[in-house]
Amino acid sequence: MTRLKVEAKDNKEVSQLMQSAIQAEIKRIEIGLNSTNRIIAEFEKKYGISSEKFVKDFAVGDLKGKDEEYAKWADALKLKKRMEDDLKKLKEVEIENVSFFRG
Repeated sequence: MTRLKVEAKDNKEVSQLMQSAIQAEIKRIEIGLNSTNRIIAEFEKKYGISSEKFVKDFAVGDLKGKDEEYAKWADALKLKKRMEDDLKKLKEVEIENVSFFRG
C-alpha cells in the first residue's frame, strides 16, 4: 500500500482532485491494457501458440523468420506487464488528509 499525505489549506478539495487524477490514470491504463490484450490475442491466434510458449521459444531463439513481428509481440507483452504493475500500484494508493494550519 502507498499512502499519500495531503497537507494543504483546502486539503479536502486537494484530496478529491488527487483522487480524481489517480482514477483518470487508472482508467487510461485500463483502456491501454485492454487494447494491448487484444493485440496479444491476435498474435496468439495468428501463430497458434500462447504468449507463455512464445516467450520461452523467443528467448531460446527457436522461432524462425518474422523477427519484426516477434519483436512487436515481445514489446506488447512487456508493455502489458508494465501497465499491470502501474495499475496495481495506483489501485493501492490511499490519500490521507492532514490538517494544515498557518499561524
